Amino acid sequence: MNVKKIFICVTMMVVAVAFASAITDTRAQLVNDVPSPASKTAGSTAGTIGTDVDAYLDVYGWGGVDFKKGFAFVDYSFQGNRFNAGYATKVAGNYLGLWFAGNGADFDNLTQTFSDDNKGNKASLFNGNGPSYALSALYGLGKGMAVKASMFYRPSTISHISQKDVKYGNETINPKNNVDIYNLNTDLTFAFGDLVSIGSGKTLSKLKASLGLDIYNAKNTTRIGYTDNSFSDLYIRGGADVFGWDMQLDTRWRIFPSTISDVTIKTDNTTTQTKTIVEGASDNLIAFTAKRSFELTAAEGKLLLCAQPVLPLHIGFLSEQDGSKTGTADWVYAATRKSETDIVFVPELNLGAQYKLAPGKVDVNVGSNFALGTVGWNIVKTSHRDDTATKSVTWSDTVTDFGWASTNMRINWQSGFAIHFGPDVTLDCAYNVLGRVLNNMSTNPGAFVDNGDKFWGTIGNVVFNTTINMQLAIKF
Repeated sequence: MNVKKIFICVTMMVVAVAFASAITDTRAQLVNDVPSPASKTAGSTAGTIGTDVDAYLDVYGWGGVDFKKGFAFVDYSFQGNRFNAGYATKVAGNYLGLWFAGNGADFDNLTQTFSDDNKGNKASLFNGNGPSYALSALYGLGKGMAVKASMFYRPSTISHISQKDVKYGNETINPKNNVDIYNLNTDLTFAFGDLVSIGSGKTLSKLKASLGLDIYNAKNTTRIGYTDNSFSDLYIRGGADVFGWDMQLDTRWRIFPSTISDVTIKTDNTTTQTKTIVEGASDNLIAFTAKRSFELTAAEGKLLLCAQPVLPLHIGFLSEQDGSKTGTADWVYAATRKSETDIVFVPELNLGAQYKLAPGKVDVNVGSNFALGTVGWNIVKTSHRDDTATKSVTWSDTVTDFGWASTNMRINWQSGFAIHFGPDVTLDCAYNVLGRVLNNMSTNPGAFVDNGDKFWGTIGNVVFNTTINMQLAIKF
């Protein structure tokens, strides 16, 4: 055995592990998008193949939805148990598309607990997904012109808690706690068509710009005051088609990131109010994404193969809270404050295939998404203050890591089929048998046969636990 070769291999493995461990994750998160309708074909082909459902609210794709009077679709599986419906028609020669999606509260997660009546404690907790609603409207004109307005409302957690025999100062009171957390995400997008010439007869196409606001409300109220951790994110976005590549620039800017606590304590003789403001935190992001789709037909046009590389670059800026002020007292600043900058690439590869089992009648779809991990720089600057009464920083130090987060790698498989009852009626289905077998073979083999056999366990899981999500689309 060659000792030198073994030494070289071990050394390379050590270096690879060290490289992969340098960055375990990134704080640069993607901007939040208001959800849009999606076809089961797109879901089962990793987004590489779409239908009219994917196109009719797209600021450019709407022009490809060909109907006489109207187009409609309905399903009950978008983002979980969600009713999902859309309708498009022509108004004064132009295009109008409307979409609604919503679901009710998940009452399976509602619990109530009661303790000893003598202590008087009572609590109720609702920690489900809560009701959520999405609304979108698109008005399209000729030559790629369109305007689209969208909204998504999503409560997260609501709790109601009451306790007796709690003393504040000299007074015994019954505080009531109401924690209300929700997201309200809005977006307004404009599409401008092919308006910009870059010379040599070439034009930048699919130009679009959007402005969005994501409001996060988290206010905890009691009988003696409240704590408000609410903030808002402002989104400014732009996109264009450049030499066949779909280029998208997303920016997120955190506004109003203050935490306010206002407490009023009443006793028999006095009333004391304490208001604390903590501010200085930030969480901003610049994200640039380039993607392109490649298609290949085979088997005399029955087989369609698609590949879509996605190359996102994220530049994130995160900083901790810097100071606090209570009542009329002076500001007190943090002795140490960290500011983090992430410059990372998060490449993906989407693959999809569609086979026309019976041309014009039945299509079979499969797809896969490969996330290749996160690679880039993590830069952490720590500011130090010797005197926390002043805002001036005494000294600072910076630590820079470069590496690859292999823990972010993943492979997901999807599958489905579509039945065409005619040129104007389609039943689009996501039947994730492939995902059940390939995604869960080693981690969730099922319990069909209780003998530890993963193969038969997976077969049982497929037969008894796999669901079919269906979407009906009609042109008229």
